[in-house]
Amino acid sequence: MGLTSRQKRPLNHEIRHLRDTRIIVIAGVQLLADVCSKAINRRRQKISLAISNPSFEFWLYLHLCEWTDSRVTSGDIEQALREQLGSYNKANLDIDLFEHGVDIAVIRAKHLNIGSDSRWPPNPGTHVYRVVEAIRELQ
Repeated sequence: MGLTSRQKRPLNHEIRHLRDTRIIVIAGVQLLADVCSKAINRRRQKISLAISNPSFEFWLYLHLCEWTDSRVTSGDIEQALREQLGSYNKANLDIDLFEHGVDIAVIRAKHLNIGSDSRWPPNPGTHVYRVVEAIRELQ
């Protein structure tokens, strides 16, 4: 069942108001490939990407420890989180476990990204620290 043109108008109106709004997308590379590819190609939109490679869990892991392996999979990261925390459930994330490590996660993430201005982080790598820095600039 499709929307009528009358039902579409409010959405189109809202999108026009987003033109001066910055949109930040935080995603792992797997989700990004599926969901965000169209948005990336729309140059007229102000869209910033905060990508973690291979997954968002990598950003979480950097709150706890430095990552030393040169390549990594999402499964590796989730297993490492379980080892560090005793358990890990991405569907029921306890953010209190990571809150204390934001500053060190930013430092670790930046260290992994040294010398790269690429839109895409290395594997392993994350650009979520850019969101943290942008939020801190607003405060």
